[in-house]
Amino acid sequence: MKFKLFWFSLLAFFLLAIFYQSCTRIDKKSGIGIEQIALEDRKILSAFFEILIKHEEGGFTLFGKKPITFAEYLLPQENAVIDKETIIPLLLEEGWKVFQKYPQLFVSNNFLLKRSINPKDRLSIVYLTLVNKKIALNVIEEHLDLFKEVYGSKFNPKNYLESLEEVAWEEPKLAGILLGYGRKSAWAFHRIREIPLYYNTHPEVLEKELELLTDASKKANSIYSNIGVQDHQVSDFLKPSPGFPSLADELNYINEHYSFFELDGTDFTCSPFSSFGFRCLDNDEEVAKLQSAYQETLSILNKSYDSKPFLQVTLEQWQKD
Repeated sequence: MKFKLFWFSLLAFFLLAIFYQSCTRIDKKSGIGIEQIALEDRKILSAFFEILIKHEEGGFTLFGKKPITFAEYLLPQENAVIDKETIIPLLLEEGWKVFQKYPQLFVSNNFLLKRSINPKDRLSIVYLTLVNKKIALNVIEEHLDLFKEVYGSKFNPKNYLESLEEVAWEEPKLAGILLGYGRKSAWAFHRIREIPLYYNTHPEVLEKELELLTDASKKANSIYSNIGVQDHQVSDFLKPSPGFPSLADELNYINEHYSFFELDGTDFTCSPFSSFGFRCLDNDEEVAKLQSAYQETLSILNKSYDSKPFLQVTLEQWQKD
């Protein structure tokens, strides 16, 4: 879903070299309380945060305006053999254990890191969720109407954020907002799946609108029509969104303007921080603002981690008021 195969393949072959290289840069007496962390634990934490911050967009949550970032991975089996499939999960699991050993260093008014496993998930997928509490609350307040539409008029943003186990389980139209992808892009992500699912369960509607669908929409319909049928409640009657005469017109519009969100300088030869992996509406003003904000954050990340040990920079940012 969110794992980037290129980065994972790269890490599988070079992680040990990078890991030990980064460890040599750890100053035993630098940072805010870093001397309280055992040297071996520093090595594990450094690798743990490098994965979250460099390869899972966590840097944009820690240093910027991305409300939430999550990483997902299969829970490693006991005595798992280290290979390109298990090295990331193993490092994240060990990193989480070490993270919990030093609660006094990771108390923060700004940030929250959670680990959860969906009890309904037979695959035992682990979710690590990094939350920028101030930014997340601001985003929820900005789009409060959508959250109340899902959770009712008594919805409380602070209580919701504290109890949120995993954003990946959230309503798609809310998840995209919480992940910092924008309201319209979250809507597009939701509808490009919801409409084909509705067509799947209401073939008479598809038959009526089939001639209206563009080739791109027909392709999207064939891809998404069976995805998650058992996991989603399909409406008995699905209306087009305001401004669209039919579901087909809405799906055509999304496919016409759907593209990958990109930042300049996120190629691995230019920056160690990976690019975003979501799709957006290319004609959306909010997307343009997000690109500007995240581009600025990328510059801050490159400068912040340029000369200091990775764990030291991360801990200092975590402890800021």
